[in-house]
Amino acid sequence: KLIEEIEVADGDGLSVLPGVMELLAALPADRWTVVTSATERLARTRLGQAGLPVPARLITADHVAQASRCPTRIWQARRCWACRLPSAWSLRIPNRV
Repeated sequence: KLIEEIEVADGDGLSVLPGVMELLAALPADRWTVVTSATERLARTRLGQAGLPVPARLITADHVAQASRCPTRIWQARRCWACRLPSAWSLRIPNRV
């Protein structure tokens, strides 16, 4: 909890990659989500700090029992979307949303 408090309070260094806002605006709201190892509180805070919308479905560390290396979150996202996604894909960009 202490680390989460520190992370929630610290929004310094966040930046949105070029084209992200346009991409999200072009996608139907029910066709994208965020899958993250962050807590739901931290994910919502960071999205807000970056000025990005929060998706209707958000898969976070609060929703799974295993560590971030486990593909459980991706499988949850696939079930939420009720559609076929590539079996494994991930893009990690530290300190960027």
